[in-house]
Amino acid sequence: MPKIVCAEDDKLISTSLIEGFKAAGFEAIPAFDGEEALAKIRDEKPDVVLLDIMMPRMSGFEVCQKI
Repeated sequence: MPKIVCAEDDKLISTSLIEGFKAAGFEAIPAFDGEEALAKIRDEKPDVVLLDIMMPRMSGFEVCQKI
């Protein structure tokens, strides 16, 4: 099953995305800030990363640069 890390700090949007991805057959892993996203990317080794640009602790751009 393909894995997606979904980094989104808005809980309502994150929940909607995660539920939609799971319904479509993906393993969806939420992250609520940039540092958490980076840690989950390292630990989970996902096939896809969906990054919000404006997040607390580290922006989506910064996460993208680090990966």
